[in-house]
Amino acid sequence: EGFANRIVFYDGFGRTNVPLTLQYIRALKKSGVEILYIYEDLKGRSDSEIENELSTASQITVFKLSSSLSPSNKILKAFDVIARFNPSKALLHLGEVHVEAVAVFSLFPKMVKYRINLGDHHFWFGANQLDFCLEFRGYGAEISIKKRGIPLNKILYQPYYPIIDDRPFEG
Repeated sequence: EGFANRIVFYDGFGRTNVPLTLQYIRALKKSGVEILYIYEDLKGRSDSEIENELSTASQITVFKLSSSLSPSNKILKAFDVIARFNPSKALLHLGEVHVEAVAVFSLFPKMVKYRINLGDHHFWFGANQLDFCLEFRGYGAEISIKKRGIPLNKILYQPYYPIIDDRPFEG
């Protein structure tokens, strides 16, 4: 069942410019719960803004999955680190190519899973194993209900708010 005060955030992208990574990291930091942040290495690319954000959070443990791992080894490594952390909830920030992550989380049937829908029209695996789908637009929610078969009571509407920083407006 996992610890109620622990959440795993599996980020298949690990980049600031992919929708909502930084917003969720900042929100989770403020939550006060222990976080296991897992991200895929993406062939050695790093994101200094995300790394800086993570470095200021003592309650976040970071685990990087190497892109050089085989799919089965990715599943085994992710399963091992998640099982040892023993969270009660998972936040899944995945695209259509993150099949290994879907396989890993299918091995935790009692864990409450929240899927962040990044794009209304994107195809993705694992709709039948999530507990809630975080949607940002009515169109996305409609597709999730009609095409992915997600019941209305599993749709959580979260309006998207961009990060506002100190950069001057450029038009």
